Amino acid sequence: MSAADFPKTPKRFYAHSGSCQDRSDWQLLDNHLTNVAKLAADFAESFNAAELAHIAGLLHDLGKYTEEVQRRISGESIRAEHAVQGAQQAIEYYGDKLGLLLAYIVAGHHAGLANGRDSGTRSSLKERLARIGVPELLPAWQAEVP
Repeated sequence: MSAADFPKTPKRFYAHSGSCQDRSDWQLLDNHLTNVAKLAADFAESFNAAELAHIAGLLHDLGKYTEEVQRRISGESIRAEHAVQGAQQAIEYYGDKLGLLLAYIVAGHHAGLANGRDSGTRSSLKERLARIGVPELLPAWQAEVP
């Protein structure tokens, strides 16, 4: 499958691909985010952080609402960032305290938790949030993510 096979603005967004050509076994992104949010909230209930975990679950793959990530999921051999966008939205919506806590969780869900400011063996959250060339979120996320 090539970029030409992928519509400019997809009608459906996927979290994970499957093996069926008609995509009937592919996981829809909104379902994935909702399921992860519920699981995270259930796990965090025991330490009174269910609401925070629910939000982190909704944001963790928000960056998959981009053309680049959807092309990657469709099989194109490209690199496409998808964790930074949710971290950026966490700070935008929840501010410098709660938003920053959420941003650490979201930005680190694949790469591991970042340190605060300084570079080390892992990039810092500050570096991750400032990355250039991060794919732009498509507006569909606002209709699909509560």
